[in-house]
Amino acid sequence: MTTLAGTEASLGFASDFALGSAAMGDALKSASLSTVVLDRFDRAYDVELGPEATQDAAQVQRLRGAVERGVITRNARLPGFAASVTIGEGTRAGGLNWESELQLTPDDALGARVLAARVAAQIAPDTQVGLAILQGGKGLVRELQGQGAAAFSIAPGAGGDTGFTDSSDVAMAVRQRVGEWGLTVSAERGQAWLAGNRPLRLNVDGSVITRQEQRPTATFGVAADRRFGPMDASVAVSWLSARETMLGGHFNPALGFRGADTVFLDGEVARRFGAWRVGGAVRYGLTRPRGSAQITDSSRLTSEAWSFDVSRANIFAYGHTLGLRGSQPLRVSGGELAFDLPVAFDYATETPILGRQSLSLSPEGREIMSEIAWAAPLLGGYARACAFHRRQPGHFSNAPDDLGGLVSFNASF
Repeated sequence: MTTLAGTEASLGFASDFALGSAAMGDALKSASLSTVVLDRFDRAYDVELGPEATQDAAQVQRLRGAVERGVITRNARLPGFAASVTIGEGTRAGGLNWESELQLTPDDALGARVLAARVAAQIAPDTQVGLAILQGGKGLVRELQGQGAAAFSIAPGAGGDTGFTDSSDVAMAVRQRVGEWGLTVSAERGQAWLAGNRPLRLNVDGSVITRQEQRPTATFGVAADRRFGPMDASVAVSWLSARETMLGGHFNPALGFRGADTVFLDGEVARRFGAWRVGGAVRYGLTRPRGSAQITDSSRLTSEAWSFDVSRANIFAYGHTLGLRGSQPLRVSGGELAFDLPVAFDYATETPILGRQSLSLSPEGREIMSEIAWAAPLLGGYARACAFHRRQPGHFSNAPDDLGGLVSFNASF
């Protein structure tokens, strides 16, 4: 057993000291920290924590997530009231294949098939409330603001992109109309899924059992929206509190990491020109890690995402929509983690000598996505088709371009 010099924190060498996230891309390929550890006899050893002790985030399988649904959604809408229930069909419900990919217990897997429910109601002339179970708070806020769902399947909008895979347990929102403005307050509790697999224990045959782990998160937000003639605009600020993770990344607890707080600032604007709609959205994030004395107060990360889209309603016939979107998923754009770590050991006083070291989490790669999408009612159901291109997918500079397409048809019998 080895411990970080001057602390009681165990620093084992069998596991990675850092797991990246989608927002960090290929940043960890050049990660390096030097420190000193003590064995049980208080003998000091120099340790180099380099790229071989890190794990980048797995590539986000956007096409798979778009097609592997297996769900039935039923909606009901009345004046001042809207409800939606999504029920899973089989083991692939939800598009993540959670039972096999995340290795949930049989009880968890059964629960995952009851995928989501959402209800929104107007309780007063100027007041709306909404509650969502297993659905994100961003969609609930858009419901209360009267914004429709996007027709794009692959390229995400900037708003609501956290830079990691997450899931929601429960979300609620209240929207109050104040003059020409709408003010919405929301809260959400959910889980962040770590981007890599960590070893949990050994089988009797010596093989290592791994699985993707989750960490609790909580989000609180305030959004303001207003319509200026043919233009819709909204701004929002939200606070994401995550335990034992930072933007979906994970760092060895011996380094003093306990979690992180992120403040996101969002802006979105859209204008209609007859049947045409042109819109754009930006997101800026500031992240501060929570930790002990090993992590300095100067540690912080900045992140950003953007999207731009053009769409045309009733382009070929009534109900037909054609759209084009370009976007950059959330990406760490600046800042660093700064550590005060032992870099030498004084045997005379039996105390470590500390040194300042930094770790950049800004990737070299920058993913840019583009998608052209068509959707229309067809033969009693609903048809969708899209083609997409991803440059440097996952924010990996050496990743080959990702090209693909999707055709889907849904109908109820």
